[in-house]
Amino acid sequence: VFSPAALKLIASASLGLTRRINILCDKSLLAAFAGNTHQITAAHVKAAIRDAEFRRASAPRLGLWLGGAAAALFGLIFGLTAVRIKGFYLALTTIAAQILFHFLVLNLPSSWLGGANGITLEPASLFGLSFDTDRSIYYLCLVVACVMVAGAYGVIRSRHGRAFYAVRDDDVASGMMGIDVVRTKAMAF
Repeated sequence: VFSPAALKLIASASLGLTRRINILCDKSLLAAFAGNTHQITAAHVKAAIRDAEFRRASAPRLGLWLGGAAAALFGLIFGLTAVRIKGFYLALTTIAAQILFHFLVLNLPSSWLGGANGITLEPASLFGLSFDTDRSIYYLCLVVACVMVAGAYGVIRSRHGRAFYAVRDDDVASGMMGIDVVRTKAMAF
């Protein structure tokens, strides 16, 4: 179905990232279907590349810090509003906040964050290793997940973790014992 020139164009434009390959193939297939052709040519793929508008972030490290700061800010905002809520309604509020945030980000102008396609970054590299294949990204995520689990275990055993347990079990009693309940609930977010 794909011509050899179209396959080479997809390979070069996607940088081997499966998400990009999927987007380009889908858009090329739709263009060929709309044109009622039986083979996808390089022209269809070029139109798909223009339509996909892959953007490159100019300062990925700055974006990482700004993303962390924005996450902390939104966590603080939703954490302070959810301090008085308990049980089922707390879970419902948390899910509603996530859905609302996702809806708002997708409806921002696409020139800001790339819309549904997002912003395209260069493959990650750490200590001279480049994470440009699915397998290498899997192993990177596995290592990061192991570090996060170890960190969560450390938090649970710390003073803050004991405060989380106390507030979870009985926030009134933990407040009587001197734990700042509002601060602890806001930190949980």
